[in-house]
Amino acid sequence: MEPGSSKSFTLYLRNEGNSALVLSMSPENWNPTNATDYMTLAWNREGTQINPDEITDFTIVLSIYENITGINSFSLNIVISGTG
Repeated sequence: MEPGSSKSFTLYLRNEGNSALVLSMSPENWNPTNATDYMTLAWNREGTQINPDEITDFTIVLSIYENITGINSFSLNIVISGTG
């Protein structure tokens, strides 16, 4: 990815439980840790309720800031949770 660019990823999620869940996402364990100074990860389902057996699509967007320097590669964990 180039400075100032964004990349979207569309994924699908199914609630296989017995109760409705409210979705949240947390990007964790950025490596290098200063990557968060130069990029963001967002999604379009924060706070969305998903019912049992329901399938929903969601989009995650990674955005790289124009002023990024010193980072040639990075990694992170994307944690998606549902609370009832």
